[in-house]
Amino acid sequence: MVVQIFKRSSDSTISDLKSLLQSSTNVLPRGQKLIYKGGILIDSKTLRSSGISNDAKIMLMASQGLHQGEGPKIKDAPVVPNHRKIMIGDRISKPTQEVPV
Repeated sequence: MVVQIFKRSSDSTISDLKSLLQSSTNVLPRGQKLIYKGGILIDSKTLRSSGISNDAKIMLMASQGLHQGEGPKIKDAPVVPNHRKIMIGDRISKPTQEVPV
């Protein structure tokens, strides 16, 4: 996705830019990492002090689970039973327990 930002003051901070990007990307500012020329941009710095000029290309990395509105993204974890029953022929046997020595 390409987002064009017009008429931004070079005295705006990186934090201001992240807030502006939130509406376009649906990613909260705290979940955004902005990268310019191989370095992560610091929220308190201005666009000017970060060396960002017109037509600059900035990469946005979004942290998983920090999207707006949908809550955290949770992966389904497999359920592992506490014990297993083993079928031997037509009877059910519980596994033997090991006793530490």
